[in-house]
Amino acid sequence: MAARPVVQPVDVTLQDDQALVITWADDHVSRYGLVALRRSCTCAQCMERREQNAPIWPRPGVPEVLGIDDAELTGGWGISIRWNDRHDTGIYTLESLREQAG
Repeated sequence: MAARPVVQPVDVTLQDDQALVITWADDHVSRYGLVALRRSCTCAQCMERREQNAPIWPRPGVPEVLGIDDAELTGGWGISIRWNDRHDTGIYTLESLREQAG
């Protein structure tokens, strides 16, 4: 059976430096808190930190307030975020973001 196509985002904004807000093509609006989003990064480095029970956020030597420096669509399947803690290797798939949104 073919995979169900993922609804594409039509707008991605940062709300009050507290949340990433995605408006999807079907008019659903999803809000993702920055700390929860940062902690859910699935890159190899963050997955390894989780396996070692090491914190992903906050960590020593990083800014006290979490923020996004930049975000961009990656192909038609994900969003790449550059965090102010210098982390930028994780790609959040549109499918997983939409699933989190319910």
